[in-house]
Amino acid sequence: GAAFYGAGRAVSALKESIRNLRNPKPMIPMDLQFFAEDGNKGSLVSVNNNRADYYIKPNGSVVPATGYRYSARNASIIQDAKNGYLPARKDGMYFSFDKIDDAVIAQGKLQIPYRPEYRISFDTLDIIDDINIPKGGWGVADYLEPITKDFKKFGPGGATQVVTYSGIDSVKNIFKLR
Repeated sequence: GAAFYGAGRAVSALKESIRNLRNPKPMIPMDLQFFAEDGNKGSLVSVNNNRADYYIKPNGSVVPATGYRYSARNASIIQDAKNGYLPARKDGMYFSFDKIDDAVIAQGKLQIPYRPEYRISFDTLDIIDDINIPKGGWGVADYLEPITKDFKKFGPGGATQVVTYSGIDSVKNIFKLR
């Protein structure tokens, strides 16, 4: 009941922010506000430059609006990203909601066997119905692993990870990590 009530208040706040285009900052009830890890105040439905920070699905689940795919030097992936998309992969495409600016830290937190050279950011709205928590052990374990932890030989882990089987048509930025 309380969760439904809170979600209803968030939807009302979002509708109000859409109605009042002169003031793009939505009116968020105090109980739906939070403080990010970096201490900055945010909200479940905040708008920066007319862009949402989070999306709320009809079932009430909250999805960050930006995903990050970390890549080694792969000419075809980078060219696709420069063209605004990342093609679907039948084995799934792992990504994170964590924005990491350092290649060494990204490798360790994401527990990947290569040092990423690029961070590709994209909007998650076009794949919101195909974002899944992967099974551990790179998809072969019988448990879910939303936070990296299984491959300590590649680093300490601790980053969020999800997988999609859909193509991404909303690349926003390509950032060279090193």
